[in-house]
Amino acid sequence: MADIYVCTENRDQVYQFPTLPDKFPDLESNSLNEEFQTFNNGVFNLLNGTGLISFDMGFMLAMQQYVFCKCDYMNTPNIINLMDSAKTDKFPIRLIFKGNDNADYINILVSVEKLTWGFNHEMDVDFNASFKEYRALK
Repeated sequence: MADIYVCTENRDQVYQFPTLPDKFPDLESNSLNEEFQTFNNGVFNLLNGTGLISFDMGFMLAMQQYVFCKCDYMNTPNIINLMDSAKTDKFPIRLIFKGNDNADYINILVSVEKLTWGFNHEMDVDFNASFKEYRALK
């Protein structure tokens, strides 16, 4: 079965998501190419590499134990607190998306760009978050 984990950069806090979205997020990356207008030869496209990967993710996180929960529902407040702290205190987190074969399909260090969450009618947490790839300065 597929899984999603979130952790701090040094992995001292690791939490498994108790529920999964209908599908893993679509990753978006734009090129940083520039067009250069010449006098006699028209336009040239200067290839400058790729931008940072970004993606959005949102779904219900259980606040009670359901039969479909992948782990303890008490991970939910820890997940929300970690994402909120990462945004507020300005540190990256790692998101790991594992496939049915337990291989890492996505393993990416990200910043939390936007986080909204609240309780639904069952008192479970509905959250939406925007993430952007984090690259450390070398």
